[in-house]
Formats: sequence, structure tokens, C-alpha cells
Amino acid sequence: MGIIAILSANCCKFSWEVFPDVLDQNVNAQRIKVRTNSKRLITLLTSGLQKLEDQDWLGVGPKNELRILLAKIRQKKVFLSFQPFEPTNSGVGPNSAKTLARTALGMVSDRSDTPIVYPRNAHTVQGGRLSRMTQSTMYKAIVSIKKVKPRRSTTINLDITRHGIKSVNGDLPDDEVIWQSLKNKVFPQRIRAFMWRAMHDAYKCGKWWEAIEGYEHRGRCHVCDTEESLDHVLTECKASGQDTIWKLAEELWDIRALPWVKPSLGILLGSGLIKIKGTDGMNLPGASRLYTIIVSESMYMIWQVRCKWRIRQEADPQKISTGDQLRRTWVKMINRRLQLEMLMTNVSRFGSKALDSRVVERTWWAILQDRDQLQGNWTRNTGVLVGIGARPPGRNR
Repeated sequence: MGIIAILSANCCKFSWEVFPDVLDQNVNAQRIKVRTNSKRLITLLTSGLQKLEDQDWLGVGPKNELRILLAKIRQKKVFLSFQPFEPTNSGVGPNSAKTLARTALGMVSDRSDTPIVYPRNAHTVQGGRLSRMTQSTMYKAIVSIKKVKPRRSTTINLDITRHGIKSVNGDLPDDEVIWQSLKNKVFPQRIRAFMWRAMHDAYKCGKWWEAIEGYEHRGRCHVCDTEESLDHVLTECKASGQDTIWKLAEELWDIRALPWVKPSLGILLGSGLIKIKGTDGMNLPGASRLYTIIVSESMYMIWQVRCKWRIRQEADPQKISTGDQLRRTWVKMINRRLQLEMLMTNVSRFGSKALDSRVVERTWWAILQDRDQLQGNWTRNTGVLVGIGARPPGRNR
């Protein structure tokens, strides 16, 4: 007679319900049917098991729990079958399956929270198989063992980012989610690198110069006469062009007819997680992606303007970029990003790496110039521009 057990998983954090109790009981079942709501878990315990054990479970978060689970399975020497659990289509729901298994084992409804103990080593595989390891996997294994003390500045920036995202989305993401957001494919490599260094407070500005005798003055903004922190450069400085650039970003966003989310340091570093919602409270993926692009590209441009003025132009007050100069550069930058995404929809050239034309359309369509005149597959039209351009000449421009 088979016993039905339930093993639930949520974001790779497993919740042991009936399954461990079944394995711990001295029952004579020859077959145990395991239903789980995680297809990834089924892959880990079946076809992907050999590779994971050869590589010492690299990249798997709950590897200790899975090792314990496998050891118990090997101890019991029973036939286990794993099936995906779909509550809407399955005849046996999680509660009824749980009740069935507990009744068969004579268990009470509430199980005590007993500590999980490793079974004997004969049923566990320790370390990785040398013949299956590569230089990359060995390096990852060494990094996973090494304990790195968190940097104070990084921890502060993570908290700033976390609360910046909460002000828009309403929830607090954990550190892992924030780090993963920096790898968002919407960011070009140059912006990913900038955001990673910014999160670590690795740029030589502000307080970085306080510890160098004779160079403390470099930590202050020559125009604003205040500490030149990254937050100051991106959201406050009069010389970095941030005021003009953010007004241009808001002007373009107004075409989308959605409320503008004023950028702060936390929102800028967490822009890959920002979710824009419509009046009905539903998420708008296209608008969210557009906001991420506008904000990240504008942020990087502000940093470039600041570095050019401070380093190449030696902080000369006479060489601060004017509004018209910034406007031409910003509009050109946004249109170049649009053209790049349109080119990336070419499947014959980029194959599986090509960008879905539907994603591009959801992102850009609402802000295109003369979009009513566009016909067919407009992503192949190199003359498409955003609906914001150079200011017309005249006194009342």
C-alpha cells in the first residue's frame, strides 16, 4: 500500500509537512508517492541529482535540508515517485493528503518542532567529485566557504535601497533580491557595473577623501560647498546637471500619463525592482520597464557629466554644462537606447538572444513620436523616435 505525502516549497525554502514524518516512521510501505508544488524540486531529486552531488550542491540554497532528505530516502530503501501538485486539478488536496498519511501512520495532527539531525555519513555524499569539477565550480566552492564580513557602507546602502523600494512597491525586499535586481537584463553592462560599485560605496568621492591627508578638500562639492556624496551628485548637485536631467525624464514620463516617482538614492539603486501600477492597482510591466530604463540611463548620464566636469575640466565653474547641452545629449541617449532595443528584436541575427518585439512595444509605444502614423512592424523602422526632442527656437520656448 502506498502512502501519500506532501512536500511544499516556496522560493527554494522548503516547508516539511508530512514527508519527513513518513520517512521517520517504522512502516512497511513499499511505495511512497510524494506530491510537491515545486517542479524544480522534482528535478533536483531526480534527473539533476547526480550533477548536483558531483558539484557539491553549488548554487542550491537549502542544500543541507536536501542532503538530509536524500539520506533518509536512502535509509528507507523504498520506491518513491514524485509528482507535481496542482490544487485546482488534483483530486487529492494537500489537507486531505496530509490527513490520509497521518491516519495511516497513527500520528497526531500537530508535530513537534524537533531538531533535524544528519543521518550517518554512509547515506550522504560529502564534497565534490574532482573529475566533474571545473575551475569555475572550484572557485565558486571556495567563495561559498569563505566568510566575508559585510562592509558597513554596503549594509547602509542596502537598507537605503530597501526602504526606497518600499516607498513605491509597499514591501521590503531582502538583500538577495536586491543583489539579483542589479543583474536585470534591462541594464546594460556599464550600468550594472556602476550600480554594483555604487551599492558598495566604492567610488572615490565624499568621505573617501577624509582619510587622505592634504586631500580632504576633494571630498567637498566646489559649487554647493557640501559633502560630495553619491546621493548629492545624483539628486542634489547644481553642477552635475541632475536637476535638468530629472526634469527631462519627468517630461518624457508625462507622455505616458502616469504619476512620476521622484528618484532618490534608494529608488535609483533599486530601480530594477520598481513596479508601476495603473489606476486600478494592477502592475504595468511595460511602464515599469520604461521607468527602469529612463531612470537608470539618466542616473548614469548624471555620473558621466559629473566625472567629465570634475576630472577632465578640472571643476571649472565656467564649463558647467548648460540646459540646452544636457537636453540634446539626453534626448540623443534615450533615442539611441530605443534604436538599440529595436535592433535587438531581429531574430535572424540574434537568434534565441533576440529581444521580444512585444516587450519593446509595451515599453516604448506610448511615448513614440507620431505613433499614429506608424504601420506594421514599426520596430524595423530606424526613423522612430521618442516624443520629446530639441526645444523650438524663440524666447517663449
